[in-house]
Amino acid sequence: MVEDQNWRVVEEALAEELQALAIDGELADADSSSLGQAVFSQFVGSTDGSQLRNLARIAMTTGVMDGFPLASDDWDEPSWELAERSSDFQQMLDQLMQVFVALAMKRLEAATASPDHL
Repeated sequence: MVEDQNWRVVEEALAEELQALAIDGELADADSSSLGQAVFSQFVGSTDGSQLRNLARIAMTTGVMDGFPLASDDWDEPSWELAERSSDFQQMLDQLMQVFVALAMKRLEAATASPDHL
């Protein structure tokens, strides 16, 4: 997944959050769920639906997210708006957030094991 440009942006956002936690001396107290949800919220607030659908497609293709039919809607509107009115989009977001949290768990474990991973 990380080879994809969209997922690299997710990785960079996680790295920035981890770095901020380390600078604030809060890395040891961080939990992956909060970290993943924080980065996920940033993406929902700053992307359009088609960008998140692309992340979901890649996650499904690589087997880290359960496959389900994605709506053929254009979803070129802001993600936060789509989340409020589209149950299909919300279902995709629910599964995608789990992927963000799992990724955050891996990155947090690596960062706490060795500061060189920041």
